[in-house]
Amino acid sequence: MYMKKEYEYSMNVLSFQIQTTDIIPAFPYVAPFSSTVPDCCRIVRSFIEDSVSFMSYGGQLEFYDVVKKYLDKLLSEVLDEALLKLINTSVSGVSQAMQMAANMAVMERACDFFFRHAAQLSGVPLRMVERSRRQFPLRKARDAAEETLSGLLKAKVDGFMTLIENVNWMTDDPPQDGNEYVNEVIMYLETVVSTTASQILPTQVLKRVLLDVISHISEMIVGTLVSDSVK
Repeated sequence: MYMKKEYEYSMNVLSFQIQTTDIIPAFPYVAPFSSTVPDCCRIVRSFIEDSVSFMSYGGQLEFYDVVKKYLDKLLSEVLDEALLKLINTSVSGVSQAMQMAANMAVMERACDFFFRHAAQLSGVPLRMVERSRRQFPLRKARDAAEETLSGLLKAKVDGFMTLIENVNWMTDDPPQDGNEYVNEVIMYLETVVSTTASQILPTQVLKRVLLDVISHISEMIVGTLVSDSVK
């Protein structure tokens, strides 16, 4: 997401506490998430504020548990399903899948903010929120985003791995530059990681995806070695 001015950063990042550092970046600034993240955050924040306003209007003094209950339902049943549908129907390329995976990583921080915000408006100490922290409510969408990215990378790798059929398994001297299919795979993954992935994906997300892809490559190589084509 492209932001020209500091007020845009304040409105789209600081107001939802999804920044990773307290240092204000130089502008123009390109955030690692798309506009989907602040758009979702505004909807959820509005729901929280309207819920607290409604509950306090009735004269109830302790209503945080009720607000938290319905906030959790909104996140885990409504928003999670909406994001899951978006991922399953609209993501068709590696760059889109990578962006959605990055968005979900940011939404984890946003969800922490939602429950803190609800507690503050309800007059509940934040330590109680920290003590009762739940699992990430958007798990299905997060897992789908990472699985989609991994699947698209595997499909791309499969195209390079067809070159394994050209390997001469009976050669006397191994090629000095390695096998062509391995070189192509390494170059592709290095390009993906160095250009976009390392800039927008958190390390733990990138590691999970790459481990899955590398395991897939390993299985393909082992499958070839035990096949009838290798004598």
